[in-house]
Amino acid sequence: MDRLSSPTIAVDEAASTPPQTSILSAIWQRDRVLLGLVLIAALLGLIYNGVILLGKGADEPRHMAYVQLLLNEHQFPFLEPDPSNPSRMREHAGAHTLHPPLYYLILLPVYALTRGLGENTAWHLTRLVSLLLCLATLPLIYQMAQVVGQRSTTFARLGVAQVALLPIFGMTAGTINNDSATFFAVTLFLWLLAVKYPRDHSLKSALILGICFGLGALCKATSLICDGAALVVYLLVQDGWRKAITSPRPWLRFAIVVLCVVVIAGPWYGRNLLMYHKMTPIEAGYSTTDLKWLPSTSMGLLVVLLHPNFPPLFASANWSIFYTMWSQKDWIPEGLRTPVYVALAAYCVLAIVGLILLKVRRQQAQQDAVEIADAGYNTQQVIPTSLWSSFAAFAFNWLACLAMALFVHWGWAEGGRYLLPSLCGLSLLLAWGWSGLMGLNRLPSVLAVWCVGLIGLNCVTIYWLLHYLNPTFGNS
Repeated sequence: MDRLSSPTIAVDEAASTPPQTSILSAIWQRDRVLLGLVLIAALLGLIYNGVILLGKGADEPRHMAYVQLLLNEHQFPFLEPDPSNPSRMREHAGAHTLHPPLYYLILLPVYALTRGLGENTAWHLTRLVSLLLCLATLPLIYQMAQVVGQRSTTFARLGVAQVALLPIFGMTAGTINNDSATFFAVTLFLWLLAVKYPRDHSLKSALILGICFGLGALCKATSLICDGAALVVYLLVQDGWRKAITSPRPWLRFAIVVLCVVVIAGPWYGRNLLMYHKMTPIEAGYSTTDLKWLPSTSMGLLVVLLHPNFPPLFASANWSIFYTMWSQKDWIPEGLRTPVYVALAAYCVLAIVGLILLKVRRQQAQQDAVEIADAGYNTQQVIPTSLWSSFAAFAFNWLACLAMALFVHWGWAEGGRYLLPSLCGLSLLLAWGWSGLMGLNRLPSVLAVWCVGLIGLNCVTIYWLLHYLNPTFGNS
């Protein structure tokens, strides 16, 4: 049974003895189920590494070209005039100009040391860096879930399983893409907020947060959105928003974090501003305006929002982001897609129902806490700051992805994978909702069904890759 049999004991323990911050040996010794989840995730990542054809990961040729450009020409990627169309720009050597360099600098020595083994072998071995970065996030998510779930091991396991067993996690871990580094950087930042410094008001903690934030921004601009949203919510909720606004210390800590980000990541984004007049150069021609679906925002945002095409495009973009958040597009056989995605949507809806029930039970707990605790329900009176801050990262990441799809590049409508860096925020909220719906004592059944279902879904996607996608599109 979970350690949450009494609300008084559970809340007091969570408040007085936060989880140990040793990330490796202590956790594995305490919870072998977590070790099993990590091993399964590692196995799936290795399988996807072998099954996904080289260059068939999301934008993988451009990511690898970035590494090759660093090694061969000793320069960062840049845009140059396209000889076939001088009015347009193209990426020099096909390298992904959009992204900062930190992830590719991490890959550089691995690729340089293995290139002599043959290009294919070097490619597969370089992919392993993504696997290591993704796996490193799992013990961090586990400890964050322990903070949110009042030290419940089952809650923490579910928080990990809802991320580690997704096909999109396996795809990210099995290919060359900077989402893996961004995933680790954002999760580490959220872990610092939730586990390391939940009540720390020191300037030292602000400095460490700023360094982590800045390095994340050098992995991908997504970190600016996720970490920024989480930091603001963390500072507002930590001691109450009134005190946060009136006290100088939160503002000072915020300023230190921002200064660190500017010092660490500012040169890269400043370079882009000087070269392209944009912080991130995104290729043109794929916006809803270019595709003649919506009028230009220059006519006014209200004109766009009132356009008859906007409601269906808005709904389509949200649904597309939702289903590509779990698995890469077309990875599930067509006949199974609708049932699978409807089941995942139902899983999220039931979690929302659990959140509503949890609110009702918290009100009832004020009158009869003992009776509710005997049923094994989560009766924590205050939603943890870590849940607010981590979900804020996910929510703002989703909104940014939606805005990009609607107003900048429609391809982002199929960019649910861009949400992986902040996915632990959604996972914690779903686990919180299911703990309210089922009760912590019955949460192991949810964990078991989730694990069996997601492992089965991975088997389906691997089969579909081997028997349809690879033979059909392998030479395209």
